[in-house]
Amino acid sequence: MAAIAVAAAVLATASGSAESGTTELTFDFETGPGTAGKPGAWTSGCFRSGETLGCLHTTGKGVLRAVPREDGTAIRFPAEGSAVIQVDHDDALNPGRADFTVSALVRLPPGRADAGANIVQKGGYDSARGQWKLQVDSGVPSCRVSGSTGKGGHTTAEVRAGRVLRDRWTALACVREGSQLRLYIDGVKIDTAKNADADVDNMDPVLIGGKHAGPRNDQFRGDLDEVRVDVTGTADTPGHRPSPTVID
Repeated sequence: MAAIAVAAAVLATASGSAESGTTELTFDFETGPGTAGKPGAWTSGCFRSGETLGCLHTTGKGVLRAVPREDGTAIRFPAEGSAVIQVDHDDALNPGRADFTVSALVRLPPGRADAGANIVQKGGYDSARGQWKLQVDSGVPSCRVSGSTGKGGHTTAEVRAGRVLRDRWTALACVREGSQLRLYIDGVKIDTAKNADADVDNMDPVLIGGKHAGPRNDQFRGDLDEVRVDVTGTADTPGHRPSPTVID
């Protein structure tokens, strides 16, 4: 199969920087939730990222399934019902006002683009203690960060693509660096927003695939792989940039 150019969120620090960022969360879905071997169809169980667990919660006809990808296994969220992977709150997943990157490989099969489609988030839309989120509402990728300005105010920054995802694997990355929020698609910068230096410091879990398990949960209904959250050590550390890589 011809090589497919995609983007991976990788660590990149400017020369002379004393601190590097850390990868706080990575799910590659090569192993089923709580399963030692063969992937299949799941309604419960927990995926593992190092010592961190991402546990599956489903309702109705919500079944998570394994799907093949060029160099491994990905997961497919349900066309009906709900399925959400929940990672319990950890302070390390709150960037505060530091730089961070949230990235994933996404594919939307035909008919799977819903009006609300949350890929991965921490914090609610109206949370006073902030939120970061990557989503593909109606098939259009976008990023959002909100939170306190540290001066008694609240700020929100959003970036959005001008096109709908196609039925192919696409690398998405939300990058907050300083006061800017940027959206990358397959390593190409698509949009930039200012005033993104919000303090994200909530007590909420990380949620993958929707904002909760149940009805009206902004369920993502496509295919997903390589979910990753990178957070820098300090707010003035340069952070993470998407860079091209190749998957055969």
